[in-house]
Amino acid sequence: MAVQNKIGPYYSNTYEFVDELRNYLKIAKICRVRDEPSNLPPVTDCFGENYQFVKVNSNGDSVNLSDIKTGSSLGMKAQDNNNNWTSDNIAITTPDGAHIILSYNTNCAEKTENDGLSCIAGIVDINGDNKPNIFGDDVY
Repeated sequence: MAVQNKIGPYYSNTYEFVDELRNYLKIAKICRVRDEPSNLPPVTDCFGENYQFVKVNSNGDSVNLSDIKTGSSLGMKAQDNNNNWTSDNIAITTPDGAHIILSYNTNCAEKTENDGLSCIAGIVDINGDNKPNIFGDDVY
């Protein structure tokens, strides 16, 4: 996507970005983390009803998917002149079972044609439902 200059700033929300991403990445399922877009199934359809991951750097607390609502929930600055991480996050599952939650900065501006760092934030569980679901082990 970056090579074809398709990362941003072109999308008004995370779902629009993911809709374009599916032209470059095989996606088995797309789900909403919050209420929008309402035509998508809820995040539990992508990740499973009881899925949680553990953040080792914060006393081993479990994190519920419903708490990861926007980019600011991922630690991104919510909103200023250069950032707007307030769009609802979107969850995807790849055909090999990886779980990904993505957030899109609707005010992003690519730094170079190969750098989308100001546009996208996310969490990836590389082995999906398989344990350990621990941040730093199989969740990044």
